[in-house]
Amino acid sequence: MISSENASLEVREKITSFLFWYRIATLALVAVLTATGITVMALVPLVAALFYNAFVMRFRAKTLPLLESRPYLLSIDVAFNLYLLISTGGFESPYYLYVFSTMMIGSFVFAYRGALVLASIQSIIWLWVVSNAGYTIAKIVELGEHLATDITFFYLTALSFAYLSRLLAALDIADTSRGEVRSKLKSATERLAAMLGPSDLSPREQEVLLHALDGKKIENIARDLKISTNTVKTHLSRSYRKLGVVSRDDAILKLVTHGKDAI
Repeated sequence: MISSENASLEVREKITSFLFWYRIATLALVAVLTATGITVMALVPLVAALFYNAFVMRFRAKTLPLLESRPYLLSIDVAFNLYLLISTGGFESPYYLYVFSTMMIGSFVFAYRGALVLASIQSIIWLWVVSNAGYTIAKIVELGEHLATDITFFYLTALSFAYLSRLLAALDIADTSRGEVRSKLKSATERLAAMLGPSDLSPREQEVLLHALDGKKIENIARDLKISTNTVKTHLSRSYRKLGVVSRDDAILKLVTHGKDAI
């Protein structure tokens, strides 16, 4: 369960973990294909990929912030993907799923601009790999391998992660604004508590009223104070009557406007 506090940070961390574990899962698939003999290939690229990703996983908490400040470092990943494709069969490489990870990570970090750039790079790499395998466009269409579908998939995948990145950015802004509102509300509540001071309100009525002025619902006030909702309503009704108001908003307005004279 993701808490409302720092929700964006928690979601970002979960997505980051998913992106890195995605890479491990695709490498595990390659390892299984190799071990069972379904795919015959040199072990060197697989060992290199495992060591490379073990290093990245070790420092994954620092990887995304580092990429944000130094985008050019992502070219290392692109180059490594090229090495894997070239050394393991190109168009028929079992690392087909693995190479998507760079595009997804870059799109998540750099949003829409990164998505368009990396999807374009992915498309160029794929065109080169296909061409290098001796497949002409006519032959690909004849075999049912629709290159346009693959390229469209690249862009849709990249844009999906970019959209997710923008949603989290909006959530960051909302969290910041909510924090500011809470801070102001807490400060206002403290001032209202000082305004109430000794008054016609009983200590319990003051306590319930201050919880209400803090924006809490009746059910939450009852839970926090370990009393029934009817008791909360009774205390609020008495408080409002003594203040000469009919609602929480009216009470806030009157206390802010008149201070202690409102009692």
